[in-house]
Amino acid sequence: MQHRTAWAMLTAGLLIGSTADAAMVTLPEDPRSGHRLDVGIDYENTLRRTLGSIDSSSENGIKRYYAAYARIQYAAHPLLNAYARIGSGKVKHRLEDLFLSKIGQRDLLFESDQALAWGGGLTGGVPLPWDFKVGYDVAYHTLKGDVERVIHANRDPGDPLVGFSRAGSNVSGSLRWQEYQAAAWIAHPIELDQAKLIPYLGAKWSRLTLNDDNVQYNVTDAGSTQTVLVDKTSHNSTQWGAVLGLRLVYDKRLVVVVEGHEGDDESVIGSVHWLF
Repeated sequence: MQHRTAWAMLTAGLLIGSTADAAMVTLPEDPRSGHRLDVGIDYENTLRRTLGSIDSSSENGIKRYYAAYARIQYAAHPLLNAYARIGSGKVKHRLEDLFLSKIGQRDLLFESDQALAWGGGLTGGVPLPWDFKVGYDVAYHTLKGDVERVIHANRDPGDPLVGFSRAGSNVSGSLRWQEYQAAAWIAHPIELDQAKLIPYLGAKWSRLTLNDDNVQYNVTDAGSTQTVLVDKTSHNSTQWGAVLGLRLVYDKRLVVVVEGHEGDDESVIGSVHWLF
């Protein structure tokens, strides 16, 4: 009965079109003798995420975001686990049909270099009848990288021959990703030989801000060399969503987590860490 319940939760999660953010939901660890320390590696990969429109742009979104982190998590109490992450990542920002002065509407792609990414948060949970557990997770994540590549393109459906895609030169400026999140989740363990499977389902709120900070470049357009400056701020278009995850604990030490989001945010997140 417990196995059927857990897999029913998984099936329900797969049927929900998630609009949650890329950051992983962190589940708490039960402390041993008042404390417990975890260390490990997290990897996040967002394939697409829609942002709110800017000026005249018809589409504004994250084309890709990925980062790898070292994580430290300290469990002081089942209701209070604190964690911190530090690593590196990259972000690609795509703007379609953005109006540029003296040029017209153009499609732009900004790509950051490999940059410092860090964050932290709090998580905790309480047991329920029939081995269920509910809890919370609040977190902050950020990354700021210099823009290393710009693609400047023109699409003309009426005359494809006038279309072009060119790389910008003398590129400067930065991309900054900041995200706050809060989540509530429910989990149910499945006991196996030397291992435990924990499927979980959650509801999530997030606030993402992506800044194109004084991105400047040169490009040949409209018959001459143009200097383009973009200084814009974007936010996630949808702040609420659902998340589905599966956590494997092997020999009470090794923990592997896979978490997927669908719909507006198409992402796959994974982490591996060791319990001390």
